[in-house]
Order: sequence, then C-alpha cells, then structure tokens
Amino acid sequence: SQAVDSIDVFLSHDWETSRWTKLITLLMVFNSRASFIACLLVSVLTSFLRVAQVLPDELWTACFGHIAFLVVLCFWQRIRRISCR
Repeated sequence: SQAVDSIDVFLSHDWETSRWTKLITLLMVFNSRASFIACLLVSVLTSFLRVAQVLPDELWTACFGHIAFLVVLCFWQRIRRISCR
C-alpha cells in the first residue's frame, strides 16, 4: 500500500448482491458512455447507407446499432487498452 492524493473510483461490495448484478452495474457505470456513442455513430452510418441504397432497407440492418452497443458495452475496457497504446 502507498499513500495517494486522491481516489479516482471507490468500489465497495456486499455478499448479498449476485455477481451478475455487480457485473451489469460495472459495465453500465464504466462502459455505457462509449456504448452510446458507438451505437449512435453506427446507427447514423447505417441510416445513410440504407438511404444511399448501399445496404438493403431491411429489418436486419437496423440491428447494427444494437450490436455495436452490446459489443462496446461488454468489451470497451479491452478495446480502449488495445487502441490507446
């Protein structure tokens, strides 16, 4: 241990809360902003590509934004670590 001037994040836990609740909470706290931005960018890009008829105007193309949200939500810390070297 060593003394520090400030604490960036303080995490506390209890033994009653399930691991999945803790995991979802941590993902939302630390990754939701990046997930929202990724979802927004992918959705806008997908919309432009659908209007330009590069992508078909079908229901499955509307899922790209949702998929981007989930991927970034689950893996943002790893993506950031790899891309910010």
